[in-house]
Amino acid sequence: MINPRVALVLLSSPIGTPLQRWFFDGTGLIKIGRSVDNDVVIADQVVSREHVYLTPDGDAWLVTVLTTQGIYCGSRKVFNLRLEPKAQAGFVFRLGLKGPFLRFDLLSEPVEDETTACPGRETSSLLELDPQRLKREVDEISEGEYFQTLRNSLRVLKGLRNPPDSTA
Repeated sequence: MINPRVALVLLSSPIGTPLQRWFFDGTGLIKIGRSVDNDVVIADQVVSREHVYLTPDGDAWLVTVLTTQGIYCGSRKVFNLRLEPKAQAGFVFRLGLKGPFLRFDLLSEPVEDETTACPGRETSSLLELDPQRLKREVDEISEGEYFQTLRNSLRVLKGLRNPPDSTA
């Protein structure tokens, strides 16, 4: 059987909120670590530059740890692991003893290529600006006493940095 699409999900805790997702077609090597050369980049000092590789192997996935920090499955430190099909869906592991949690998910259908999880929220109109309100607020700020004081201070500082030419 060919491996289905998979996702790796960065979690806030072992059973916590998804923070970020990465999607893969399930047929190639997945590199996880702090280095920007990885497929899954996690900017956390606890994570090694090259922390772990996931490789499809028939119906299973091989988890190969590349650092002495290991990965943790619950309280058990692991360096190499074979994820059989029954254990794959929802498999959670931690990068090092105090590192972030990742969940391995199987996907039966293609998903939009998104990296930030916003469950239950439509992403098309997350931010809309009201141009009239924006102009009104900018005018209010720029005409205010505090802004005018800052503008005058800037003029004084510019004058100190570039004094008028006194040789004329």
